Parts: sequence; structure tokens; C-alpha cells
Amino acid sequence: MGEVRVSQKCLNIFLRLSDFAKPVGGNIMDTGENAPLNIFSYLTIMNLIIYWIINVTSVYYFRHNMIDLAFSLVTLGFSIQGLVKVSIVFGRMEEIRRIVYIFRDFVEKFEVESQKTCKLFKNYEKVCSYCFPIVLWIYIVAIVSIFGVTIAMSYWTKTKLLPYGTVIPLLDHKDTTGWIINFLYMLVVSIYAIYGVFASDYAYLYMMAMACGQIETIAIFCEDLTEYLERNDDAENEKEIQRLITKIVVSHQIHTEYLNAVEGVFGIHSFTIIVSSMISIAITLFVFIQEIWINGLMIAAIALWQIFTVCIAGGIYMIKANQVEMHVNATKCRKQKMFINVIHAMQNPVVPSAMGLVPLNFETFINVILSFS
Repeated sequence: MGEVRVSQKCLNIFLRLSDFAKPVGGNIMDTGENAPLNIFSYLTIMNLIIYWIINVTSVYYFRHNMIDLAFSLVTLGFSIQGLVKVSIVFGRMEEIRRIVYIFRDFVEKFEVESQKTCKLFKNYEKVCSYCFPIVLWIYIVAIVSIFGVTIAMSYWTKTKLLPYGTVIPLLDHKDTTGWIINFLYMLVVSIYAIYGVFASDYAYLYMMAMACGQIETIAIFCEDLTEYLERNDDAENEKEIQRLITKIVVSHQIHTEYLNAVEGVFGIHSFTIIVSSMISIAITLFVFIQEIWINGLMIAAIALWQIFTVCIAGGIYMIKANQVEMHVNATKCRKQKMFINVIHAMQNPVVPSAMGLVPLNFETFINVILSFS
């Protein structure tokens, strides 16, 4: 057997992610009889809707207690996040598959004729494969820590505490039986959350990593053209110059199509993360001024992590986009007018954003931090 092509390796990471989400019906890359929407998909949707309803009733139930009400509102924010993410995954499966195959086709198109591009995406594939279990364990440890701290605090204070600010209606959560049922239900919800939240968040991060690889590929092609022109006269090989320029234009067109597709699907995903996470952090800090709230701080840390991930993905992409703009502008050629549209597009790139309202970059993340100082 020959070595697996880089384009297939890049696709395999998303197939791996799809298989990971299979227990919750999120295996969107399957198109056979097990393809969603399947029984697991409907169970996930039903569980999320029930959990959201329980959250809303909990907000009403705890309306007279500031700490419990704050905890309920924070939990409600995360349940809204879940609803949005599930809506994206199950409502826009075809568009997500299209995004995946666009980046697969991009790598497949250029990996053979450009060793630099092949090596570039090999490195991206290795890093993304390496980060897959690391990011997953971050989510697992975060959830386990919340439950561990809750149990420890319950034992220490001799009270029946719950990991989230939600309780099942018509069930006394202060009674031993009611507390156990609530605790076990939240454990089930958390298992679903690990699958769903990790899969959706990592999918976006991986897609942005592939966007960075694409934008670097354009820079490589600009360097190839510049090096060729430095070694040869413009008129020496008209066909080769034409071929190199065509690669720049075509790669940029595919990349623009790809990033627009990502923005169209995941813009609301990023918007929901930023808005709900900022509200959760604000509520947590407000309550923390009044009373030590360990679980609230842990949830605030998770919220800050989510904002950080979407902003750092967009921030790294914009740094690379600015570098490519300099490469394109530095490319001197009498046929430069043939890719003048690329020059204009690089000066006004597609900016990763939260529904076009807030750019996802380092500045946004810093502004979020400063808003709480």
C-alpha cells in the first residue's frame, strides 16, 4: 500500500471527529443508513429541549435567591449555546459537508504540483491530530472538576449542592432521593455536552486551521512567481508565468469560497459563544463580589476559554492574511493586472466574525478582558 495522501489525512481528521460524535447522532459525514438524523440525533435534540425547559423553570423557581438565580441564568446561557450548536449541526449538515470537501479538494488540487504546499498541510495535519485529544481532555477535565468540586463542597458544608443551577421541576432537590436524581440527570447532560460542545468547537477550530493553510498556500505561490521572475526574463517563458499566476488566482478563489462558507455556517456559532459567555462571566463576577462561588468561577473559566478559542483562531488567520497581502503586493510582474482582483481582495479579506458584528481576533479578546476590569 502506498502512503496516504495529505488531502485524505486532512479529511480523516474530520471523519474522526464525525465518528467521535456518533453516540449523540452527530456523525454528519456518514451518508449511509446510520446517517443523521437518526435515533441518537433525536435523543440528543429531545434531551437538549427538555434540559432547556428545565433551565427556564429553574430560573423562575430560584427568582427569590440571588446566588441560585445567578447560577440558573449562567446555566441557561450554556443551554442556549447547546441549542444553537445542535441547530447548526443538524440543520446545516449539507453545508458543513460542503465546507469539508472544499478544503479537501483544495489540498488535493495543489499537493502534487507543489511540494511546499504538501509539506505545509502535512504540518497542519500533524498539529491538528496532536491537538485533538488535548482539547478533548480540556473539556473532560473541566466537567469532571465541576462535579468533583460539587461533591467535595457538599461533603464539606454538609449540604446537598448541585453542579449546575438547574433542578428538575416537582422534585425536591434538597431531599436525598431528589438530590441523587438531579445529580445523575446532570451527569447524563454533561456526557452529552462533552460530545456535542467538543465536536462543534473543534470542528470550527479545525476549519480555521485549514483556512490558515490555504492562505499560506497563496503566499507560497506568490513566492514561486517572484523567484521565477528573478531567475528569468518576463518574456522568456510566457506559459510558465501564466501557469503561476493562474495558481494564485484559482487558489485565492477557492479560499474565498471556503471562508465565506465557514462564515455563513459558523457566524452565529461564534456570536452565541461570545454573547452567552460574556453574560455568564459578568454574572459570575457580580456574584463573586457578594459571596465566594467556586462553581461559578469554574464555569466563568470555561466561558473565557470558549471566547479565547474562537478569537485566537480568527486572530491567527488575520495575521497570516496580512502576511499574504504583503507577499501579493511585493510580487512584481508586468502581468500583475491579471491578478489585480486578488490584490484588492487581500486588501479587504473575509474577516472571521460573529455574524459580521464583532471580528474574531486578538483585539476582541483583549476588549472582552478589559470590559471586566
